[in-house]
Formats: sequence, C-alpha cells, structure tokens
Amino acid sequence: MAGFLMVIFSILLFLPGIGLLIAFAILKKKMWIWISSGMVVASFILFAVGVGMITMDAYDAASESETTVTETDVVEQSEDEVLEEESADEPTQEELNEQLKENAIKGDFVEMNGERLEIGTPVYLEGKVSIVTNDSEVMPKYDFVTEEGDGYGHYSITDISSSDVPSEGDRLKIYGSYHGKEEDTGIPIVYVHVVEKQ
Repeated sequence: MAGFLMVIFSILLFLPGIGLLIAFAILKKKMWIWISSGMVVASFILFAVGVGMITMDAYDAASESETTVTETDVVEQSEDEVLEEESADEPTQEELNEQLKENAIKGDFVEMNGERLEIGTPVYLEGKVSIVTNDSEVMPKYDFVTEEGDGYGHYSITDISSSDVPSEGDRLKIYGSYHGKEEDTGIPIVYVHVVEKQ
C-alpha cells in the first residue's frame, strides 16, 4: 500500500515540477529552474522507490503462498503416513480367515433351526452341495446338506468367499456365520467366508 502511495505522490510531484521547469526556462529564472528540476528528479526517485516497494510486496505474497502450499503438502503427507500405518495395523483377509477358522464351532442343524444360536456366531459345516440356486460369481447361493447324528442338516448358503461357484455334489468344508432362517422355507442361513473342497 505504501508503494502505491509513493508512486501516486511522485506523479503528483512530477506534473507541477515539469510545468514549472518549462515556465521558468522560458522566463530564464535560473534559481527557480534549479528548484523545479529538483522537484522532477525527486519525483523520479520517489517513483523508483514506490515501484520497488510494490515489487517486494508481490514477492513476499508469493513466498507466503509457497510456504502455505509446502505446509499443506507436509500435512497431507502426514495424513498419508497415518493411513498407511493404520492399514498396516488392520488384519489381512487371510488373517481374518484364520481367526474365523479358529473361532468357528461345528454347525448343528437342530440348534440353528430352533434359533438357539446367536446370529453372527461363527460356524463350520462339512457336507455337499445339493442344489445351486444362484450361480452368480459375486455371491453364489446354494443348498448344503450335512450328515448329523442319525439325520441330515439342510442349510441355505450365501457364499461371499470370492472362490469358484461350486457344482452340485461338491463335497466342501465351509466356514462362515449363522444368520437366522429363511422366511419362506425356515432353512438356516449361513454366510460363508472360507470354502475348502474335500
């Protein structure tokens, strides 16, 4: 702001100074010619100082914006590092699968059919695929039959393991979690995360 004021003041000093210089030159007044020429020279000096101040202000503003960008980059880098550290702390899918296998209990049709098992309980089942009801590669669904005691267990499986779609008759050991019963058939539902072919 001070630079702009100096430039304006130098212009206001230059205009009357040059006018007086011309007038006194015509009138041949030597003393006044020196004074008016001093005004013109002073206006040039003030103009140069004002332009210099404006340039320095612009340079300082540019430096501040570069510093701000650098600080933002540092903050973003720190956030990226934090995200990498957090993802390093999270278990991998393989680790989650191993935990599921360790915690899973043997599925019991009587308990699941009687809804005596808490929803979300990790279970494993051994048996065979009786019917593939949805052969979508994303989340295939199939009926699964197990031999349990003197009878059979019948389950509705939603496979979210990202493995291949099984075929009817495939013998599998599956690990997943109990999710209640189908409304229309009353068959226990198991969401499967790990499929092992036998």
